[in-house]
Amino acid sequence: MYTKNIIDGHLDIAWGYQSLQRDFLVSAREKSLAETEFITSVEGIATVGYPELRQANVSIVCGTIWTESENSMQPSLGKKYVSIKQAKELADDQLSYYVSLSNHPRLRLVSSTNDINVCLSEASELGIVLLIEGADFIETESDVQLWFNRGVRLIAPVWEKNIYGGCSTLGGGLTERGKKLLTVMKKRNMILDISHMSQLCANESLSEYSGIVVSSHTSCQTICPGERQATDEQIIQIHKSGGLVGLMLWDRILNPGGTGASLDDFQKHIEHIHRLTGGVDCIAIGSSMDGGFGSLSLPTGMLNIGDLPKIADWLEKHSNLSPIDIEKIMYRNWERVLRAAFS
Repeated sequence: MYTKNIIDGHLDIAWGYQSLQRDFLVSAREKSLAETEFITSVEGIATVGYPELRQANVSIVCGTIWTESENSMQPSLGKKYVSIKQAKELADDQLSYYVSLSNHPRLRLVSSTNDINVCLSEASELGIVLLIEGADFIETESDVQLWFNRGVRLIAPVWEKNIYGGCSTLGGGLTERGKKLLTVMKKRNMILDISHMSQLCANESLSEYSGIVVSSHTSCQTICPGERQATDEQIIQIHKSGGLVGLMLWDRILNPGGTGASLDDFQKHIEHIHRLTGGVDCIAIGSSMDGGFGSLSLPTGMLNIGDLPKIADWLEKHSNLSPIDIEKIMYRNWERVLRAAFS
């Protein structure tokens, strides 16, 4: 079994606590046994917990700051905002939860390359890197600086269509305010996350942004068609930027049939990106577990986040990838991008 480091580039940890009362420190198994059918029927069976992450030797995760409008086209069971003031309050509340987690003796909020070193060391702690998903609560350059000071180095401007650009469900391009946000981000060497953008908005953002670009949780549109997935050209552009594509573990965007995905399906996305870019340097994990889907939507043989090592084990047995290539996918590519963001 794979026992080296793992970095997962997308988990909605604070939102899960704020909206579903999913305590990160409690195991996924305990949560799954305790939760009502009302929750699991909408959000899926819980898959993320600190004990399972440590069991899998996950060293760093990107934890989102994500707020949802009352006018959402894809409403969750979570808290919603009506005004930007309320969105800011929800975002601040999520930050407070991450800060409270960092008081745990084996958890830390990553704010420097030294924190990355500690989390990847043998006497490791679990590091949480803050990622803003949907910048609705950011209005000014001062707001960007505020969140930068709080440790945020990655911003996905769009979740649903907003003042910054169009989303995969509603369409629309990058707005003038979106262009200004990218300029402000580049001044601070921040990472642009194009997840959830419409194809037009993503393409315009890739043309506009001269820094590192990622799609933290997605898959390949060529294999599994859909506006939410990354096109071949986007993958190539992300690779050229020095960024990465974080592959999700959601059957709906792994398997064209939408159900019954396997790790073989996951491998097909890896092999497709490998063919496009000539290597694995932009392939990573962005599981998005507990991000609106649960255990029953994971690839066959996976029950929760503690099963992430099975990806490496599968690739070792079924692919032609070298051990170092597998390590790049499991953590080294995210490590490189995060080190650049905190340098």
